[in-house]
Amino acid sequence: MEHFTDDYILTEANKEALNFIRHSYEYAVVVDVAGILLTVKFLQPHIKDGWLLDVVIDAYAYIANIEDSFTSVITTTQSQELSGDHGDFDPKHESAWISRIGYRCAMRQMVFVPYNVWGCHWCLLVVNNTKQEIQILNSLAGVPHFCDEKKEITLVENLQACIEAAVEVGLVTLEESIDLTAWRRECYTDIPKQKDSNSCGVYVLKYMLEWNGVQMRNNFTKKELYLAANPKDGGSDGEVCIIGTRTSNINHNTGKMSDNKINSSLDKTNDQVKPSQGQKKRGRPRKDVQNTKAATKTVTKKSEMTTVARDPGANKRISIPSQYRKSPYNKP
Repeated sequence: MEHFTDDYILTEANKEALNFIRHSYEYAVVVDVAGILLTVKFLQPHIKDGWLLDVVIDAYAYIANIEDSFTSVITTTQSQELSGDHGDFDPKHESAWISRIGYRCAMRQMVFVPYNVWGCHWCLLVVNNTKQEIQILNSLAGVPHFCDEKKEITLVENLQACIEAAVEVGLVTLEESIDLTAWRRECYTDIPKQKDSNSCGVYVLKYMLEWNGVQMRNNFTKKELYLAANPKDGGSDGEVCIIGTRTSNINHNTGKMSDNKINSSLDKTNDQVKPSQGQKKRGRPRKDVQNTKAATKTVTKKSEMTTVARDPGANKRISIPSQYRKSPYNKP
């Protein structure tokens, strides 16, 4: 993945997780994210230059705070149902998630729908209520083989059926009727595109983080440009340095900082969805690695002391499993 190769400095916790994924059996659970069980099998493509699997996209979209009062995300499982990957979609089927999707499509400013083309490429469909437009963000838009107009039409038709189901059960009351099938469908090409064969899932996630309904809030930059604008992040203090970080004030021709006044005026003009005081920023907040480690050690010591004090068989031989047999993210 050309945008995420040398941009991240591994912490000790990262290395521990990496070793676990490399050496454990494929069905070992690494972490549970809101009920999404990420096993070694799902995460191995990350260390083998593979593409992101559907459950990984769902998990990251959850922890990245993309969902808020203005924006919603349809899971990959739901999009597969809506696109007909699992057979014909029946909107009359009594399922609560159908009307909930209809509510989101009717009430949110933007709804992100990740979908898969031909079983090998991830794209993003956006329901933009403000512009009344169906937007397609495809990191390989210039390659006809990786576009599927029929699936896009099917998705829109079934999303419209979800809205009608929500109205029918009384979950939504519309002042004006909504017909997604009558909206213009626009494929945006002036967006960052992948240059390899395996980073489509990463681009879908970046699109969800950066798309404001009109354009990307911040361009994806290369490492050299990012470090030129953020020299402090290039140090050896263990700080995270990610190419996709928000760097809207970088001149991509020179790698230098642009005039803040110019960028400020552009942001005011182009940001369709402006965050209010109560609205969360999209993107996962950075963790305090040092404090996390210290807290973990303290909790571990207390836990060990409590266990020994209460265990009548404390003198018995204690079995200590290998670090590769137990997930570092699963508490016993």
